[in-house]
Amino acid sequence: MPRVRALTVVLFLICGYVIFLVAQTQQAPPAQPRPSIPDKFTNLQVLPRTIAKSELVGIMKQFCITFKVRCSHCHVANDDLSEANFAADDKPAKADARDLLRKILAVKDQ
Repeated sequence: MPRVRALTVVLFLICGYVIFLVAQTQQAPPAQPRPSIPDKFTNLQVLPRTIAKSELVGIMKQFCITFKVRCSHCHVANDDLSEANFAADDKPAKADARDLLRKILAVKDQ
């Protein structure tokens, strides 16, 4: 019995060491490019032009979460937002989102 116990402890230590080595060799994923969100907004039609960048980004993130879409669904942008034209009105989904936002704000004001 003591030999089985000793063998179990040795195997446990070896497994722990192997897991430690594997964890040490894992490399961090490459850094994602930062989104090119502008500091000033040029085509706001529903939200106030004086809105803070953090507030606007929060509202846009909530749209993405709620409707399970990416920014590129409404905006002319690639998926990582490294190249984006947020002011462009090329996509019909952007007009739909504005209409929805107008309705939400109208209900909120009542």
